[in-house]
Amino acid sequence: MNRAMATIIRTGLQAPNRKAELRGVRSSAIRLTSCLCGSLLLTAPGSLLASESLEYLLAARDESPASNYLSLGASLDYTDNVAREDVSPQTDTVMGVSAVFEWNSRDWNRVDAKLEGDLAYFEYSAGRYSGDITGSALASVDVDLVRNYLEWGTTNSFRQTRITEIAVVTPDNRQIANQFSTGPRLNIPLGSRRLNMILDGKFQRASYSVSTEDSETLLGQATLQRMISDRSAFTINAAARDVSYRDSTFPGYRSKSVT
Repeated sequence: MNRAMATIIRTGLQAPNRKAELRGVRSSAIRLTSCLCGSLLLTAPGSLLASESLEYLLAARDESPASNYLSLGASLDYTDNVAREDVSPQTDTVMGVSAVFEWNSRDWNRVDAKLEGDLAYFEYSAGRYSGDITGSALASVDVDLVRNYLEWGTTNSFRQTRITEIAVVTPDNRQIANQFSTGPRLNIPLGSRRLNMILDGKFQRASYSVSTEDSETLLGQATLQRMISDRSAFTINAAARDVSYRDSTFPGYRSKSVT
C-alpha cells in the first residue's frame, strides 16, 4: 500500500490560570514537534497510513473535585484508501472538528449532575461518505429525594458500535448506540449504621440507528450490606431482570440471580 503524506494542525482552547494536560494516541511515523501552552498543536509533515489517524488533545482542567474543562480541535487528513478496500482504493481528504468536555454541577443542593464527552464531526471531500459523527458522550443526574435514604438516578450514553463485528471500521460499518437508564434507590438501615438493605429499580432502553436489536429492560435488585470497615463490606445480592426486544425475531427473556 502506498503511504499518504499528511500535515495535520489541531488547535486547543485553554481557560486562563488552569493546568493544561496533553493526552493522545499517536499513529506510526507521526511526531509531536510543538506545544505552545494552550494555543497550538503542530505536527510536522510525515507519513500516515490510510487506516490510521492522529488524535491529540490539549485540555484545560480545573483541579477541584468538580472539574470542568473544554478542548476544541480541527483536523485535515489525507488518505489513500478511505474505505479500506483491497481493490480500487479511493483517495479522500477528510476535514474534522472535535470537542472534548466535562462538566460537573457545583453546589447544587441534593442534585449531582455530570456531562462528559469526546465527539468529532468529519466531512469527506470525495463524496463517498456523508458527514459523520464519532465519539461518545455521557450525561447523568442523581437527585437526593430524601437525604441518605431515597435517591433517583438517570443516565444516558451515546456512542458508536460496528454494524458487522468482523468487518473493518468505516463510516459504512458504524452506527449510533444509545443507552438510557432511570430509576430509584432506597437505603433502609437495619438497626445499625453498619447494616442496611439497598433496593434498586431500573428501567433501561437500548436503541441503535441501524441494527434491529432495540430493547427495554426492567431490573430490580435487593442488596443486604454489612460494612466491615470504611472501605470494605460484605454483601448479598438478589436480582431479577425482564428483557424485551422491539423486533419479534429476538426472543425476550427473564432471569434471576443471587450473588
